[in-house]
Amino acid sequence: MSLELARQVARALTYEGYLLYPYRQSSLKNQKRWLFGTLYPPAYAELHGERSRLRAEVLLLGETAKVRVAVQCLRWQSRRQPGREPWLEASEHWLTYGPWSVSALLSNGRAESVALTETHTVEGEAELVALAVEGTLQISCEVSSAGSIRLAVTLANTGALLEPADPDEAQQKALVSAHLFLGVEGGAFVSLLEPEPEWQEQAARCKNDGVWPVLVGAPGSRDWMLASPIVVYDYPAIAPESRGDYYDLTEIDEMLALRVRTLTEAEKLEVRSTEARAAEMLERSERLEESALAELHGALRTPLAGFGDVAASPNPSGEIRAHPGPGDRVRLRPKGGRDVFDLALAGELATVVTVEEDMEGRRFCTVTVDADPGQDLGLSGQPGHRFFFELDELERVS
Repeated sequence: MSLELARQVARALTYEGYLLYPYRQSSLKNQKRWLFGTLYPPAYAELHGERSRLRAEVLLLGETAKVRVAVQCLRWQSRRQPGREPWLEASEHWLTYGPWSVSALLSNGRAESVALTETHTVEGEAELVALAVEGTLQISCEVSSAGSIRLAVTLANTGALLEPADPDEAQQKALVSAHLFLGVEGGAFVSLLEPEPEWQEQAARCKNDGVWPVLVGAPGSRDWMLASPIVVYDYPAIAPESRGDYYDLTEIDEMLALRVRTLTEAEKLEVRSTEARAAEMLERSERLEESALAELHGALRTPLAGFGDVAASPNPSGEIRAHPGPGDRVRLRPKGGRDVFDLALAGELATVVTVEEDMEGRRFCTVTVDADPGQDLGLSGQPGHRFFFELDELERVS
């Protein structure tokens, strides 16, 4: 189950930016293909400052464990047909390796071949040509500390080019949007984002290049990690409201679904003829029921550090607790030099809704103002009725 959930997320990340609106071949931005995590042949990468390899290092527990590795990537294939310019479309590949025992990897690492053979496929009047892609996978382990093992996996494109400066050949011999899956049997991975205190120092020694590994699967599971070129948190998941891929960079499903519906009939015809993925996206958008479209407008989710019985760090007013429960009632005491809107709320009574922490570890609260007629909207997570204050700007009242 963990691997199945991980692959759902990885597939969405793999195709991020694959087809940029307006999803048709005549659009210049769709002719310039660029995806995160593309590994080019080394000769081209060196000439143009591109990447030819990536490396993931993670921490695992269990000296008797076994390790698996999988690579998920795309490869470009050129669609050639009479009367049209060649068009690059992706074929998806899933390559698995292992298992190997940790003890074997400690004494002698592994080197595996990553090979996609050249293919020629005929579809009606079209011919699809995919050039051979070659690479290597290096897997090794070393003892990080008593009880912990550092697992290192390097994926490299080793393909040769007839013309090292030729971007078209380099593109077709690239490992596109490469992702690594790291699995462990009889052991457990340690989160690199939030390691337990006893493993923080060892986790900090893991050095990653081109990818960031996170725990994936059901929350709490520790048997798979996904190393993606796109940074996500532990246990990423596809929003249940999403009805499928839009293949657009930092996609916003509702906006894109509505925009797709504004295409002219001529534009829709071109979308359908561009490739099967674009056609499926168009058809799905047109079939989308109004109720399903409304669900894309937004959803309230429990913050990672927010609703429930969450306490902030101690402050001069005492411990601040969040809604529901209910949340603490506080009086607002904004610091000097804040914006006019914050200062206008000085002295107002408010209720703490969430206790948050940003990427730098700073703690703050969101509150609703008791005198606000729309306070109920703030409590339900709606914007415009919640306000942000640091902990020492809140005076706890009984």
